[in-house]
Amino acid sequence: MALSPKVYQRGFQEAIQEFDRYEQIKRRLNQIKACQQLKKGEAFLKLIEAA
Repeated sequence: MALSPKVYQRGFQEAIQEFDRYEQIKRRLNQIKACQQLKKGEAFLKLIEAA
């Protein structure tokens, strides 16, 4: 079965959009992770200062 250029192009565009969405989610998860690590670091510093 041969794919027409239009079908191929549409599939390729969808794949690019899915990949872009994946990248956005990955960046957001990394931001959340970094924020949590910062909060843990702040709590750790407060613990040290209190000692």
